[in-house]
Amino acid sequence: MHPNLLAKQFKELYNQRRWQEAKAVYETARKLSLKLSEKEKIELFGNRPYRVKDEKAVDGLFPEWMIQKVYEKCIFS
Repeated sequence: MHPNLLAKQFKELYNQRRWQEAKAVYETARKLSLKLSEKEKIELFGNRPYRVKDEKAVDGLFPEWMIQKVYEKCIFS
């Protein structure tokens, strides 16, 4: 499955509060992204502006705030 389709599935699971399944979909997308170009990875996952000084934050198809919430819910639920 292509990571773009996984992003859609991730958001659907997130909206249904199915945290464990959303986390699994995200982790699958990360594994599949190993073969993608850097540009494609930024499209999917955004950039992390704290890694490069003065870089503007760009959210990808997997917004970082959603990923953080999923991981938080998996740990504390």
